[in-house]
Parts: sequence; C-alpha cells; structure tokens
Amino acid sequence: MAATSLVAAGGISACGLTGGEQPAPESSPEPQGGGDPALAVEQPKTVAAVTDACQLLTPEQLSTLGAENNGEADTTTFGEPKCNWSTDAFAFSVGLYVKTGGGAEQIYRSADNHDNFAPARIGEYPAARVNAQSSTCSVEVGISDSESVTIDYTKYSGGTPEMADACGYAEKIATEVLNGIP
Repeated sequence: MAATSLVAAGGISACGLTGGEQPAPESSPEPQGGGDPALAVEQPKTVAAVTDACQLLTPEQLSTLGAENNGEADTTTFGEPKCNWSTDAFAFSVGLYVKTGGGAEQIYRSADNHDNFAPARIGEYPAARVNAQSSTCSVEVGISDSESVTIDYTKYSGGTPEMADACGYAEKIATEVLNGIP
C-alpha cells in the first residue's frame, strides 16, 4: 500500500524516482525488470497457458459477482484470450495479455494513452484505473513483468448499489480473477 501512496502522491513516476528521493535500500526485493520498485510484482502470476479466460472465474465467484451465467469466450484485439459476461445490471470482460501485454511498468508508461488514468493496487499487484466514466471503467493489472490482465466493466440499470461504482466494481472483479490465476 505504501508504494501506491507514493505513486498517487507523485513521489514516483512511471520512469523511476523523481526529485531528490533516494533509491530503496539494497535489502528491498528487486523488481522483476529492474525498474520502478513501486511497480514490482513480488509474487508474479502467469496466464500464458490459459486459452479460455472464462475459466478464471468459478461458478461460486460469478455468483458472488452477480453474474451467474457462463461467459462467452472471445479474443482481444491482439488475438489473446478474453471472456465476456453480461447481465441485466452490468457487463464485464476479462482480457489476458501475454504476447502483447507488459507488466505494470508498461501499463504506467501508456498512461497518456488513457483518459482518467489513476494508479491503484489490486492486492499486492500494481494496477491502474483507466478511461473511467460514470458507468464504465477499465482496470489494468500487472501480474508479472511481462503479463497483464484487463477488466472492462459497464454498469447498466438495477443491481446492487456497490455495482454503481464502476471502478470499484471492476476492481472487485479483478480481485476475483487474480484469485483464479495460478
């Protein structure tokens, strides 16, 4: 959480330390790519072997999220696994980025390509809320130095009050997805 606070406060940029800050002591774990320590993934996950993104959420997790139906397998614009779920209250997709991804450092380097970029953390993983509007939000999560997962969420009408917070609910979905990644 401290790393997120530093990023949000502007103490760390996507390219490294700013101003007169000192680098982390040598006893701190090194980030995988040797880059920004705030964007390090200490316990990387991989989705390289996942061919069906719909399998990342169990029926129990889907029920918790209010999406009791099965997802529809799809591919991202880059041809990587993706899954779409839709209910009367909301829709979301989970996109996996292995070949075209990049971890958190890549996500943060592309901040200027998004509207409303806001650093975040999903558990121990560096993330960002991007392109947030009143009823939509995307959450990109760096799960290793070369892979990421993106949750795209859109709120319709109805559902629970929690679902109305587009980015908050996208982060809740991301947490469930991370729990399903080995």
